[in-house]
Amino acid sequence: MAKVCVIGGGTAGHEAAREAILCGQDVTVLERSEAHIIPWRSWPDLISSPGSSAHIIPPASRGTASSTEILGEVARLVGPGFVKTARGLRLSSDVVVLATGCNFEQRFFPGHRKRGVTVLDGAERYAELGRALGSMDSSVVWGEGVRGLAVAERLVGSARSVSLSASYWSYGEPTPPVWAVLSDSASEKGIVISKGSVSRAVGQGSVEGAVVDGSVISCDSLVFVPRRIPSTSPFQGRTGPHGGILVDSRMRTGVSGVLASGGCAEIEHGLPPCSSLEGEAAMTGRIAGANSAGGDLRASPVRSVEHRLFGLRWLKAGVGVGSAKSLGLDLQAVSHRWDRYSACTIVYERRTGRIMGIEAIGPGTSFPITIPNFASGSESLRTVSYGGVSSSSDISLISDTARLGLRSWSRSSSAITSKLKDCPSDLRSRSTTGRP
Repeated sequence: MAKVCVIGGGTAGHEAAREAILCGQDVTVLERSEAHIIPWRSWPDLISSPGSSAHIIPPASRGTASSTEILGEVARLVGPGFVKTARGLRLSSDVVVLATGCNFEQRFFPGHRKRGVTVLDGAERYAELGRALGSMDSSVVWGEGVRGLAVAERLVGSARSVSLSASYWSYGEPTPPVWAVLSDSASEKGIVISKGSVSRAVGQGSVEGAVVDGSVISCDSLVFVPRRIPSTSPFQGRTGPHGGILVDSRMRTGVSGVLASGGCAEIEHGLPPCSSLEGEAAMTGRIAGANSAGGDLRASPVRSVEHRLFGLRWLKAGVGVGSAKSLGLDLQAVSHRWDRYSACTIVYERRTGRIMGIEAIGPGTSFPITIPNFASGSESLRTVSYGGVSSSSDISLISDTARLGLRSWSRSSSAITSKLKDCPSDLRSRSTTGRP
């Protein structure tokens, strides 16, 4: 029986510990909170159901011969074969699973302590907001775009008016046609969204308004949705481009006997780290727990993400236009809004026409497409344009957009070919092969 130490008792840590116990390991869980609870659903849903915010860790995962839970302890140092806590407790272990989750951005602005200002930095804050719905008349939601949209959608049923200032986007800002669809769909629900930033909360004691890009919006509640930052403090290992602990598909950190999962982990070549708000945290936790017991499970890099808002499905996969420059790729994008509720953007490689990324939005009831292949660069504008992925009409939105891109790409390719005809033969060879 191996000794496994799991640091963090949230969604990922809980799943890792349970999986390791099922595999017959001796598990110790370190959790910094004295009152250990974990959210059981997506946090924005707690606004609608504030009385069901969390549940105690089930007895099956503690109190057994193979598990121990130590509450109120914070890990300060992690290394191969040991964990040292802030109070000097040293634990020996064969495997350490880091599941320290995310910290929340601290944002201080004039008026941030006024009554009516809520910072959504934990499950209980979402539940508190839900319990206060009856006393709210108008709200300003400010912060992370996707989470802010979800919060605004749940507030609009109780507050007479809701304004959302989306100042940043964890997975990249929507392309213009997608943004237009989201804006119009939100407006139909009574939500006004913008790209502004709140600089001040005004009022005598309680919030009476918020200053957004120099303009005052009247409100009696200001809700801040903070940015989530991967918590990597107990471990000095490799860091990914988004700030998380870099892991491979088996959740290994590169240090012998140390794995990571959940919001603190960043799978190589994937999207930014997930958090306990998404199912990926539970999935990576189970993989880390099984592999801590000698398993060989793997996770695919998270290259696609899906959101459901205002009755729409919003899907993103692969590389966005904004990421192209940092990756050194020569990409081109084709975008089109097809009707009030659907739009699509395809990002393709300028030289080859290979699709490197896609973003699409459409009605949730009649938009059953999946887009896993578009994240790998294995599809081209030509194959998608003529039904190479599926003969179903469900992907006509993507196929039609690909045809628009194909026409543009064909024209640019023809122009390049005609220019090459006038080049000396040796330069023509270098250009077509891509070699200097």
